[in-house]
Amino acid sequence: MSPKKVLLVAATVREVEEIASSLGCNGIHSIEFNGGGALLQGEKLDCLVTGVGQFFTTLALTETFKQESYATAIQVGVGGSFSDEYPIGSVVSIVEDGFADCGAESLDGFLDLFEMALWDPDKAPFSKGIVLQQPYALRRMTGLPEVRGVTVNRTLSSPGSINWVVERFSPIAVSMEGAAFLYLCAYFGVPCLQIRAISDRVGPRNKSAWDIPGALKALQKPVCGIITRLIALQ
Repeated sequence: MSPKKVLLVAATVREVEEIASSLGCNGIHSIEFNGGGALLQGEKLDCLVTGVGQFFTTLALTETFKQESYATAIQVGVGGSFSDEYPIGSVVSIVEDGFADCGAESLDGFLDLFEMALWDPDKAPFSKGIVLQQPYALRRMTGLPEVRGVTVNRTLSSPGSINWVVERFSPIAVSMEGAAFLYLCAYFGVPCLQIRAISDRVGPRNKSAWDIPGALKALQKPVCGIITRLIALQ
């Protein structure tokens, strides 16, 4: 396997199948980790479907990066928006991300790992407890709005939970995998991008107001363009 390949990452097949097909990922084999997952391989691009959530993303990426070498990794998928400035159908580049609910509840409120002195909030790739995309130079090629995301273990629905996350992290978008992806790429030294299309406005759970097909359609053109340029640079 050439170390000049690009790795395309998504939580589900649905989020990536059209992009992978149009860019020439072909064939499929299961990668060896518990929980499923699949790696589609092409001449210059591989596509990893990890499964939903931080745990499966971490497991799949760890096993893949241990077995293969990549010049760049790009995670794509849908996400929710906290801001009317980025309505359904918007496509954004997540350049900062945070682990929203990793920590402990106390009588005085929630304590994250940094407040519990279990991890240094400024140890790379963290800065003040936020995971930063690495390296900065790669960001300039997307042409997309750059925003902060937040990563959760559960979808947000209640006003209390939503307000708590907004006040604590000031995010624009939310996903269930993004911070794990950015952290693993930094750990293994793989330059990366996280690109998401907005499929819903964060609020009381109402799937009838979501537009996942529209978000995936909006995602395809910019992501294909970015990956085509990345491949040309290798």
